[in-house]
Amino acid sequence: MGFPYDCCKSKKSVSQEDQDPAENRNGDPNAFDTAYIAPDNFEAPPREILQQEQQGRILKVSNLRKKYDNGFKAVNGMNIKMYSDQIFVLLGHNGAGKTTTISMLTGLLEATEGEA
Repeated sequence: MGFPYDCCKSKKSVSQEDQDPAENRNGDPNAFDTAYIAPDNFEAPPREILQQEQQGRILKVSNLRKKYDNGFKAVNGMNIKMYSDQIFVLLGHNGAGKTTTISMLTGLLEATEGEA
């Protein structure tokens, strides 16, 4: 499954305060999945889901950011995985960055940083 737009290929430098703590957790390959989740609240995905990942049948969004020229951070380091045949929902209050995220993923907005 290809990504229709190169919306998230931009790699612009950001200040140290913008760095994502999940970026490099001592080289831990699972840091993406568990960076912001307490170990007691994390359940390993089932085998079928892991197979989708190995086959490249997922949409993986890494370190997605949108920072406007006025300094406002609409999205600040989003890391998510979306799997085939699974329901995915973005929930949040007004101004949480839901529309901005979808706009970046569909190519309506250019991401400041990150990839999908």
